[in-house]
Amino acid sequence: MRKFDKWILYCISLFPVYLIILIEKWDNRTIFLFKEWFFYGQNLVVLIMFLLLISSFLLQNLFIKRIESNTSSGDGTIKKISNNNIDFLSYMSSYLLPLFTFNTDGYKALAIFIITYFFMGMLYVKTNLYYSNIGLVFSRFNIYKVSIEDNLNSKKPVLEGILLVRGHIPSVGEKINYSDISYKDDNVPIFVKS
Repeated sequence: MRKFDKWILYCISLFPVYLIILIEKWDNRTIFLFKEWFFYGQNLVVLIMFLLLISSFLLQNLFIKRIESNTSSGDGTIKKISNNNIDFLSYMSSYLLPLFTFNTDGYKALAIFIITYFFMGMLYVKTNLYYSNIGLVFSRFNIYKVSIEDNLNSKKPVLEGILLVRGHIPSVGEKINYSDISYKDDNVPIFVKS
Protein backbone atom coordinates (compact mmCIF):
# COMPACT_ATOMS: atom_id res chain seq x y z
CA MET A 1 0.00 0.00 0.00
CA ARG A 2 1.32 3.43 -0.91
CA LYS A 3 2.30 5.91 1.81
CA PHE A 4 -0.53 8.23 0.79
CA ASP A 5 -3.04 5.39 1.35
CA LYS A 6 -1.53 4.68 4.77
CA TRP A 7 -1.83 8.36 5.75
CA ILE A 8 -5.46 8.34 4.63
CA LEU A 9 -6.07 5.24 6.78
CA TYR A 10 -4.38 6.94 9.72
CA CYS A 11 -6.63 9.98 9.39
CA ILE A 12 -9.67 7.70 9.10
CA SER A 13 -8.65 5.75 12.19
CA LEU A 14 -8.82 8.90 14.31
CA PHE A 15 -12.56 9.37 13.90
CA PRO A 16 -13.14 8.75 17.66
CA VAL A 17 -10.82 11.70 18.37
CA TYR A 18 -12.75 13.90 15.93
CA LEU A 19 -16.03 12.89 17.58
CA ILE A 20 -14.79 13.55 21.13
CA ILE A 21 -13.35 16.97 20.21
CA LEU A 22 -16.59 17.83 18.39
CA ILE A 23 -18.65 16.96 21.49
CA GLU A 24 -16.23 18.74 23.83
CA LYS A 25 -16.18 21.98 21.79
CA TRP A 26 -19.86 22.08 20.84
CA ASP A 27 -21.53 25.26 22.02
CA ASN A 28 -25.24 25.50 21.20
CA ARG A 29 -25.64 29.09 22.42
CA THR A 30 -25.23 30.42 18.89
CA ILE A 31 -26.60 27.48 16.87
CA PHE A 32 -29.62 29.46 15.64
CA LEU A 33 -27.65 32.62 14.87
CA PHE A 34 -26.11 31.32 11.65
CA LYS A 35 -23.85 34.29 10.88
CA GLU A 36 -22.50 34.51 14.40
CA TRP A 37 -22.04 30.76 14.75
CA PHE A 38 -18.96 30.63 12.51
CA PHE A 39 -17.24 33.43 14.40
CA TYR A 40 -18.08 32.39 17.95
CA GLY A 41 -15.54 30.64 20.18
CA GLN A 42 -14.62 27.10 19.22
CA ASN A 43 -17.22 26.64 16.48
CA LEU A 44 -14.58 26.61 13.76
CA VAL A 45 -12.96 23.61 15.49
CA VAL A 46 -16.41 21.96 15.69
CA LEU A 47 -16.95 22.54 11.98
CA ILE A 48 -13.51 21.12 11.10
CA MET A 49 -14.12 18.05 13.29
CA PHE A 50 -17.53 17.54 11.70
CA LEU A 51 -16.00 17.72 8.21
CA LEU A 52 -13.24 15.29 9.26
CA LEU A 53 -15.89 12.86 10.57
CA ILE A 54 -17.86 12.98 7.32
CA SER A 55 -14.73 12.60 5.19
CA SER A 56 -13.52 9.70 7.40
CA PHE A 57 -16.80 7.90 6.81
CA LEU A 58 -16.66 8.47 3.03
CA LEU A 59 -12.98 7.52 2.71
CA GLN A 60 -13.51 4.40 4.82
CA ASN A 61 -16.31 3.26 2.49
CA LEU A 62 -14.14 3.95 -0.57
CA PHE A 63 -11.26 1.99 0.97
CA ILE A 64 -13.50 -0.99 1.77
CA LYS A 65 -14.92 -1.00 -1.77
CA ARG A 66 -11.42 -0.78 -3.22
CA ILE A 67 -9.99 -3.70 -1.26
CA GLU A 68 -13.06 -5.84 -1.87
CA SER A 69 -12.88 -5.21 -5.62
CA ASN A 70 -9.14 -5.92 -5.84
CA THR A 71 -8.61 -8.22 -8.83
CA SER A 72 -5.08 -9.41 -8.02
CA SER A 73 -6.29 -12.50 -6.22
CA GLY A 74 -4.63 -15.74 -5.32
CA ASP A 75 -5.78 -19.22 -4.41
CA GLY A 76 -4.22 -20.79 -1.35
CA THR A 77 -4.48 -23.16 1.56
CA ILE A 78 -4.14 -21.91 5.11
CA LYS A 79 -1.25 -23.62 6.87
CA LYS A 80 -1.31 -21.60 10.08
CA ILE A 81 -3.75 -19.02 11.47
CA SER A 82 -3.99 -17.09 14.74
CA ASN A 83 -6.32 -14.34 15.87
CA ASN A 84 -4.62 -10.96 15.94
CA ASN A 85 -7.54 -8.69 16.92
CA ILE A 86 -5.49 -7.59 19.92
CA ASP A 87 -3.77 -5.19 17.50
CA PHE A 88 -6.93 -3.08 17.56
CA LEU A 89 -6.57 -2.65 21.32
CA SER A 90 -2.86 -1.90 21.14
CA TYR A 91 -3.61 0.70 18.46
CA MET A 92 -6.22 2.29 20.73
CA SER A 93 -3.86 2.47 23.70
CA SER A 94 -0.81 3.56 21.68
CA TYR A 95 -2.31 6.05 19.27
CA LEU A 96 -5.80 7.15 20.25
CA LEU A 97 -5.77 7.42 24.05
CA PRO A 98 -2.89 9.93 24.17
CA LEU A 99 -4.80 12.20 21.78
CA PHE A 100 -7.80 12.25 24.13
CA THR A 101 -5.69 13.81 26.88
CA PHE A 102 -4.70 16.87 24.88
CA ASN A 103 -6.17 20.25 25.62
CA THR A 104 -7.06 22.03 22.37
CA ASP A 105 -7.86 25.41 23.96
CA GLY A 106 -5.63 28.11 22.58
CA TYR A 107 -3.26 28.24 19.64
CA LYS A 108 -0.24 26.85 21.48
CA ALA A 109 -2.14 23.78 22.72
CA LEU A 110 -3.64 23.24 19.26
CA ALA A 111 -0.17 23.46 17.66
CA ILE A 112 1.16 20.85 20.11
CA PHE A 113 -1.83 18.61 19.32
CA ILE A 114 -1.22 18.88 15.55
CA ILE A 115 2.53 18.21 15.90
CA THR A 116 1.84 15.14 18.06
CA TYR A 117 -0.85 14.01 15.61
CA PHE A 118 1.68 14.30 12.76
CA PHE A 119 4.48 12.37 14.52
CA MET A 120 2.09 9.63 15.58
CA GLY A 121 0.99 9.39 11.96
CA MET A 122 4.62 8.97 10.90
CA LEU A 123 4.98 6.07 13.37
CA TYR A 124 1.71 4.55 12.14
CA VAL A 125 2.87 4.64 8.51
CA LYS A 126 6.46 3.58 9.22
CA THR A 127 5.45 0.54 11.30
CA ASN A 128 2.79 -0.58 8.78
CA LEU A 129 0.07 -0.71 11.42
CA TYR A 130 -2.57 0.45 8.95
CA TYR A 131 -4.26 -2.94 9.12
CA SER A 132 -5.19 -2.29 12.77
CA ASN A 133 -7.40 0.61 11.71
CA ILE A 134 -10.35 0.96 14.09
CA GLY A 135 -12.57 1.73 11.10
CA LEU A 136 -12.06 -1.87 9.97
CA VAL A 137 -13.56 -3.06 13.28
CA PHE A 138 -16.70 -1.06 12.58
CA SER A 139 -16.74 -2.54 9.07
CA ARG A 140 -16.79 -6.02 10.68
CA PHE A 141 -13.26 -7.10 9.74
CA ASN A 142 -11.13 -9.40 11.89
CA ILE A 143 -7.33 -9.58 11.80
CA TYR A 144 -5.44 -12.88 11.61
CA LYS A 145 -1.77 -13.76 11.28
CA VAL A 146 -1.56 -16.44 8.61
CA SER A 147 0.68 -18.68 6.58
CA ILE A 148 -0.83 -19.37 3.17
CA GLU A 149 0.48 -21.92 0.69
CA ASP A 150 -0.22 -20.90 -2.91
CA ASN A 151 -2.23 -23.65 -4.66
CA LEU A 152 -1.50 -22.35 -8.17
CA ASN A 153 2.28 -22.04 -7.91
CA SER A 154 4.06 -24.97 -6.25
CA LYS A 155 7.44 -23.20 -6.55
CA LYS A 156 6.21 -20.29 -4.50
CA PRO A 157 7.02 -20.50 -0.78
CA VAL A 158 4.43 -20.26 1.91
CA LEU A 159 3.31 -16.64 2.32
CA GLU A 160 3.39 -15.17 5.84
CA GLY A 161 1.28 -12.12 6.54
CA ILE A 162 -1.88 -10.55 7.90
CA LEU A 163 -5.32 -11.65 6.70
CA LEU A 164 -8.34 -9.35 6.98
CA VAL A 165 -11.54 -11.38 7.12
CA ARG A 166 -15.21 -10.48 7.10
CA GLY A 167 -17.80 -13.13 7.89
CA HIS A 168 -16.70 -16.78 7.91
CA ILE A 169 -13.41 -17.30 9.73
CA PRO A 170 -11.13 -19.74 7.88
CA SER A 171 -9.36 -22.59 9.63
CA VAL A 172 -6.13 -24.52 9.07
CA GLY A 173 -6.29 -26.62 5.89
CA GLU A 174 -9.09 -24.57 4.36
CA LYS A 175 -8.72 -23.30 0.79
CA ILE A 176 -9.35 -19.59 0.33
CA ASN A 177 -9.27 -16.96 -2.36
CA TYR A 178 -7.38 -13.88 -1.24
CA SER A 179 -6.21 -10.50 -2.51
CA ASP A 180 -2.84 -9.00 -1.67
CA ILE A 181 -3.35 -5.31 -0.84
CA SER A 182 0.17 -4.63 0.42
CA TYR A 183 2.67 -2.43 -1.37
CA LYS A 184 6.04 -3.72 -2.61
CA ASP A 185 7.92 -1.92 0.21
CA ASP A 186 5.75 -3.34 3.02
CA ASN A 187 7.58 -5.76 5.25
CA VAL A 188 4.34 -7.56 6.19
CA PRO A 189 2.00 -8.59 3.34
CA ILE A 190 -1.68 -7.82 3.91
CA PHE A 191 -4.25 -10.19 2.42
CA VAL A 192 -8.01 -9.79 2.22
CA LYS A 193 -10.18 -12.89 2.04
CA SER A 194 -12.34 -12.63 -1.08
